[in-house]
Amino acid sequence: MKKLIVKYRYGKTPFLYRNASASMVNQVLNKIEDDLIPICGLYKWHLDYDKDFKGRQIIATAHGSRWVEATGKYPGDTLFNFLPARRILSEVYGINRDL
Repeated sequence: MKKLIVKYRYGKTPFLYRNASASMVNQVLNKIEDDLIPICGLYKWHLDYDKDFKGRQIIATAHGSRWVEATGKYPGDTLFNFLPARRILSEVYGINRDL
């Protein structure tokens, strides 16, 4: 299994869904992008805050278009709700959400 290390305020840490910040989720999306492209296509993903929805959204962008891939109240929940990323994190990196 590969290790998925992300930067945070005090250094580096292995990624966990719990207490994940928006910055951490964006780092994870950037790191697993090569694994996401064969599943979802040639897109870029990033985490965004939507004031109307009052929550987080993972936005896919390509060729001037953008659409919502997943939504959630917190950054870690939003990443967990993005099924292709959840599958990659589980199978390749061994990261599962503790309930």
